[in-house]
Amino acid sequence: MTRKPKIWSRKVHANGHCMLLPCTRESEAWLERINADSPVRLDPKQPRNGKHHCMYWSILGEAAHNTEKYNDSTALHEAILMQLGMCEKRIIVQPNGEWHVTWDRDSTAFSKMDQAAFSEYFEKAMGIIETDLQFDVQALVEQWKKERAV
Repeated sequence: MTRKPKIWSRKVHANGHCMLLPCTRESEAWLERINADSPVRLDPKQPRNGKHHCMYWSILGEAAHNTEKYNDSTALHEAILMQLGMCEKRIIVQPNGEWHVTWDRDSTAFSKMDQAAFSEYFEKAMGIIETDLQFDVQALVEQWKKERAV
């Protein structure tokens, strides 16, 4: 069985056209195997930015710490996922016939969400923090960057 290649490329603009160019020798070798003018199906994903992820959790921690509504950043994170509809309702029926409802929340883990999807989620989450908790998110972002000299 042939392993699925991880082809790394970068987007460039030349002569009014957008192109993807290989970033590694392995990527270039894989692309060389493809016949000219052959269609290629792409599944583009941007690798996650660890600093962006850390900034998200730092802002959530700061917001949760300064409100009585959430005990911690995890509780706020789960509430944001629920508010954005990033969850699925599950009804659990016990053998005795009793039942209860739980909610399975989607994941923002690196393996579940690429950078483009996380950036979109981040903007929506920050909007909720700004609107519902009345926090100046831009000030929190600037504070985070200043503390880390980013």
